[in-house]
Amino acid sequence: AGKPLAPIDVEMLWDGIAAQDLQSIPGYVARLAAARFKVDAPEDLTASWAVILAERFEMYQKLREETARAGAPSGDEAFYEAYARLVELVQAGDLGGGRFTATKA
Repeated sequence: AGKPLAPIDVEMLWDGIAAQDLQSIPGYVARLAAARFKVDAPEDLTASWAVILAERFEMYQKLREETARAGAPSGDEAFYEAYARLVELVQAGDLGGGRFTATKA
């Protein structure tokens, strides 16, 4: 999380994709340190995630359309809405992703 999310976003992400307790990259580093890990190389992957999530969401939208045309259930609506919002939040830089290389201290 780049900044605190609006309560409606927190609720939507929890209800749709079970995302909770989002941290900033320094927040995750602190949690790892509290668990006695030494973080060697935190990486901000937000820019990459913005592209990847948008591509995956586009694929998911196409599959939903295909299943709807076939008369089959097209997936959970709460998941769909939460995923769409996740993509928006990552593209806006309000959420992101990180990779942490760490060793046990």
